[in-house]
Amino acid sequence: MFKGDPKKVRTAEVRLSYIHLDTPYSQDGQQEPKYQATLLLPKTQVNCYNEIMQAINAARQEGISNQWKGACPPTLSVPIHDGDGVRERSGEPYGEECKGHWVISAKSKLKPQVVHQSNINCELPPGSYKSGDYAVAMINFYPYDANGNRGVACSLGNIMLTRDGEALGGQSDAADDFSDFGGGGYSAPAPQYAQTPQYAQPQQQTPYPPQQQNAYPQQQTQATQPQGYPPQQGYAPPPNQAAPQQQGYPAQQQDYAPPPPPTDNYFDPNAYAAGGYNPY
Repeated sequence: MFKGDPKKVRTAEVRLSYIHLDTPYSQDGQQEPKYQATLLLPKTQVNCYNEIMQAINAARQEGISNQWKGACPPTLSVPIHDGDGVRERSGEPYGEECKGHWVISAKSKLKPQVVHQSNINCELPPGSYKSGDYAVAMINFYPYDANGNRGVACSLGNIMLTRDGEALGGQSDAADDFSDFGGGGYSAPAPQYAQTPQYAQPQQQTPYPPQQQNAYPQQQTQATQPQGYPPQQGYAPPPNQAAPQQQGYPAQQQDYAPPPPPTDNYFDPNAYAAGGYNPY
């Protein structure tokens, strides 16, 4: 059980074998490709083995209640096998690396995250791990019913690498393959880089003698006041001088007498009122 889930287990340290963690894989090309790995759990990890068996039993009970409709196969197919025995399908013994281990087959449609215990927040790039390395894995067990074949399968979760291990899968080390040739006598040539063009060294220029600077006496210039009228101390009009009159039209006389009326054909209202007016 892991964090309250009875079908989920975080393993002890296991050894990875037949890993396909970067791209999904199908063995026969007919089944759906999946990410997968075989986990080799040492038989000395008794507590982890018991947790796995409890998780398988929880998945079996779920299958009886749901998918299998109350029935359970007499021989239940489970994803854990004895590495000291033989394979179920072929009857062939397991490989030498499986001796003394429980063999767990885990697959997933989703790509698991692979990290290292030195930095669990950084996912490792593809190709930085191999079959034979050691790790801690998250696995989850679930019941299945495929065309009448009933059993419990193991889903592969995230993986945390713990240490390097000897590579599995038949790949050998180059140093072991060619050890009889000796380890010395040859070193890779240093890379050749484009030569930097050489330029002639600049000729040293004869320095000119320092020029003597004539020291002329600097005239001390004082700020000169602008030429103009002397400053006025104040203004007072000359004594006994009348104020000048404004130029313009001559002053008109105050008394005005209209010109005498003409004597000929002059209309006199007073005479007309008295009846003595005769224009002819």
